[in-house]
Amino acid sequence: MQPQAATISDFGVEPDGHIHFCSDLNGNEEYYHLDPADSSLHRLTSTRYGGSDWHFSPDGSRLVFCAQDRNGRRVMSCDTDSLFFVPTDFSQRHKWVIADRLSEQERRLGAARDSSVFTAGMPRRYSKFAHALRIHSWAPLYFDYDNIAAMSFDRWYDSAAPGFVVFSQNWAHSMAAWATVSIPTRTGDSGGLPTRTDSRGGTAAT
Repeated sequence: MQPQAATISDFGVEPDGHIHFCSDLNGNEEYYHLDPADSSLHRLTSTRYGGSDWHFSPDGSRLVFCAQDRNGRRVMSCDTDSLFFVPTDFSQRHKWVIADRLSEQERRLGAARDSSVFTAGMPRRYSKFAHALRIHSWAPLYFDYDNIAAMSFDRWYDSAAPGFVVFSQNWAHSMAAWATVSIPTRTGDSGGLPTRTDSRGGTAAT
């Protein structure tokens, strides 16, 4: 047998020289038989979740092993006459669906690291002037940021009024700015907002 990506354990040699061992060649831990005379290889068992600790009875009539099921590990046995003896070829690799897909994904990512996918992410000199103004949000309402930040609402109509406000922050988060414009309104006899037009702005740097 040539080296393969499969585990082999629990070697046992019969008096006639035949070899038994455990392997996960088909995805489960199964028991195998190898005849050194002609190098023929056969799988003896077929369990649902695999087995371990394989032993033949002293008279060779039964195979005793631990089998895995939903409730844990159980001691099982079967007649040697009921063993499968399925011809097996270790050159045929078992397909691990999830593992193979993950490996293929890693190969694609590795190839992408050397392609133009990462070229766009090459570092470039940052220009503060070119990125000083970057509007990221606005609101259809005028409000006095300084008044609201100070939690002073003595003159509530100076804190909020019809209009709009625009906020800007550069990519480096080192400078922020805002501008507000209110819409003129008239004050009636019964009270209301005073007649005014206000345009304000501000900047902050860290």
